[in-house]
Amino acid sequence: MRALLTALVALVLLAPSAVADESVAIASRSHRGLVLSVDDQSEPVTLQPREVAGAQWRVNVSNGGFLTVVNWDLRGCLTAFAVDDVRVLECIGTPSQSWVDQPRAGGWHALGNAAHAGLCLTAIRPFDPVEMTPCASGDRDQEWRW
Repeated sequence: MRALLTALVALVLLAPSAVADESVAIASRSHRGLVLSVDDQSEPVTLQPREVAGAQWRVNVSNGGFLTVVNWDLRGCLTAFAVDDVRVLECIGTPSQSWVDQPRAGGWHALGNAAHAGLCLTAIRPFDPVEMTPCASGDRDQEWRW
């Protein structure tokens, strides 16, 4: 019985998890020291200093290989509600909450969106809301690390 329990614990600990074990900060490549941040579901997602925003997110792999980016504090999902309106809304599994990981050089990632084909999450200016703009290889404003 003890051997079976030990084997089960090892299996759970070694199995890949679809859910991040800890909250992470999602850092902007073009705006060093700034990360995705939101304080309330009624507000757009912006870039804020890492020391202010902290680690608010969990990046999960959902069915179909899409990413779901969950704000752990607000218990909601990063949602491309419109191309100029990215918010955290209740997680209901819509295409606007389904993100496509587009790996870039150096461990960075662009985040495309299932509801907005050909558009990527973009940090236009520090402290301003993020937006969805046409995906462009090499556009540092579209590169994120977590």
